[in-house]
Amino acid sequence: MRFSARPRWSIRSAIGVLLFLITGAVSYGADRSYEEGLIARVEATFGAETRTAAGTAPEAGGVIKCGTPLAYEIRMSWPNLSESARKKIAVLVRHERPTLDEYYDHDMPGGHFRIHFTRTGKNSVNMTFGVGPGNVPNYVLRCAAFLDTVVQTEVTTLGYRFPVSDQEGRPQEDPRYDIYMTDIGGQVYGMAWIDTTLFRPDVNVYWATSWMEISNDYTQLPWYQDRPFDAMAVTLAHEFFHAVQYTYDAFEAEYRDAHLSEPCCFYSWFHELSSTWMEDVVFDRVNDYRFYLPNFLHYPWLSLRVFRGSNTEQQHPYASCLWGKFVTERYDINVMRDIWERCGAKAGFNTFDAFDWALNKRGTSFASAWAEFLVWNYFTGSRWRSWSYQEGADFPLHRPGLPDFDGQISDSLVAYHSGFPVEDSTSPSRPAYNSDELGGTYISFLPPPPSDTAVDFHFQMTPDDFDQWMIVTAGIKAAGKPDISYRTDIFEPATVPNWTEYNEVLVVVSPFKSTPTQDVLDRNLSFHYAVRDTFESQKGISTTVYSNPLVLGASGESPRFQVDVSLEKSLPVSMHVYTVDGILVRGAPDPGMSHAAGSRRVSLLWDGTNRDRKAVASGVYLALVQIGDKREVIKIAVRNDR
Repeated sequence: MRFSARPRWSIRSAIGVLLFLITGAVSYGADRSYEEGLIARVEATFGAETRTAAGTAPEAGGVIKCGTPLAYEIRMSWPNLSESARKKIAVLVRHERPTLDEYYDHDMPGGHFRIHFTRTGKNSVNMTFGVGPGNVPNYVLRCAAFLDTVVQTEVTTLGYRFPVSDQEGRPQEDPRYDIYMTDIGGQVYGMAWIDTTLFRPDVNVYWATSWMEISNDYTQLPWYQDRPFDAMAVTLAHEFFHAVQYTYDAFEAEYRDAHLSEPCCFYSWFHELSSTWMEDVVFDRVNDYRFYLPNFLHYPWLSLRVFRGSNTEQQHPYASCLWGKFVTERYDINVMRDIWERCGAKAGFNTFDAFDWALNKRGTSFASAWAEFLVWNYFTGSRWRSWSYQEGADFPLHRPGLPDFDGQISDSLVAYHSGFPVEDSTSPSRPAYNSDELGGTYISFLPPPPSDTAVDFHFQMTPDDFDQWMIVTAGIKAAGKPDISYRTDIFEPATVPNWTEYNEVLVVVSPFKSTPTQDVLDRNLSFHYAVRDTFESQKGISTTVYSNPLVLGASGESPRFQVDVSLEKSLPVSMHVYTVDGILVRGAPDPGMSHAAGSRRVSLLWDGTNRDRKAVASGVYLALVQIGDKREVIKIAVRNDR
């Protein structure tokens, strides 16, 4: 046993500069709304009201599992915050290393730790478990034993890097990794603080030294009063993996500009996803992640990228560990390490590129894996099948003080169809929510009897708004794996041949990009759909196209692309214009771009402008013309001479 008096370190103002260089982020030092929001979040996490709730069953989403995202944001924001904001935050949370009067040096193969603690004051370590060899509190010794397991699993077995030593940034420092036991409040498990950022010229990436803060008494944590060391175990595995992440890329967190939902915020959702996954790998018996699964499976429309907002959205990244469980159970345990290795090969946020790269190594892609992941998420709880999550049947949960969790996407969130065909259904009707990008809308179809004349299943969707979409179909039999396929071309129907052979056909519609860019909090991505055994072209239809190419000339002229439609019988017609990347430019119900049934000759018109009524750039566009159940795609060449 040795004693120390640890000095406090000032935060490096260079962090703000480095962030600007890496992400191109604007300074938000003068953004008062951002500072107010940050202070409010710090108050909600570390304020007195939160602390007094220790030991009680929280309301839905009330436990802040990990304080690291907020600690990360405070650290990154600090150089640009006003003096007033700094003072308010400093009152609420310690953002520098604490000074505790004792430490325990724990040397072990593969890594070294220094566990700081005290036996006096508000940060006094829980002494009810007695003391062990050297008069060291057993609470501290249990921490050291868990660290052995954490390092053995994460570093020795799985091959992740050990956190970078303090000496890399401060040569005068002790090289051991520092862990501080403090009174961080009864609703927070722990946190890992970035200390010093370091440039790695070999890969042009920044890494960071860090230190960890954990609770001095886990009997105060809801659900763990009778098993506090289970909470300690998963916290150490979770927070240590944050320290590991900082040795790959200290700036991997997604940064979203001020024009999105919140000004200049750091969204470290993948940090939390992968740390929660890792804690279950190291201490599989604890299953802490299951407390958070309702925030994912009861909200299937939420994006994988959701990070901040309501209580459900704050807890969503922990439940999103299902993505980590899926890729490692479906492929192999090293997928996540390959993802982090790829993240560390390029400065800044490139998580989705890393997904695709790691999955390509295994002969698949992010898109293909995402399609299968959406199906796996349907088969948990009472729907569980042996090919899905290993623990999926055990997802149902009794949570003291909270409603019981059924362990699955609830039936009320699935649109069920037993009749056939299905004509012009709309996604908002049932389920009641449209999907975010990288979310999912679930629709289930029961095939007609084999004696029915229907042979094929064709699902045709028409988006009300459009970015890019994935349509996943899964033919499900009583036994065996489902037949899963997907398509990202919505201009043609998704088909399930011989669908009467299946007990159920599941369709999941997901707004999808392999490299997402849209605002995930925009939930207006609705669509219409129809299901028939065939989508044959109607007879007696002829179309004539005018003004292709479309030349946008000097002001005063009114050029327009025109499609004249002649019909043998009255049918509704419409036109939507997209970029070649699938982004909606203009479309029905804009004037001239749709006509209800009633006339046998109609004209569809586009004046070469977008939804803001501004002329589009020169290039190639796609006009999707819908005539009854017939679809035709026409390429439009636009030349903008204005």
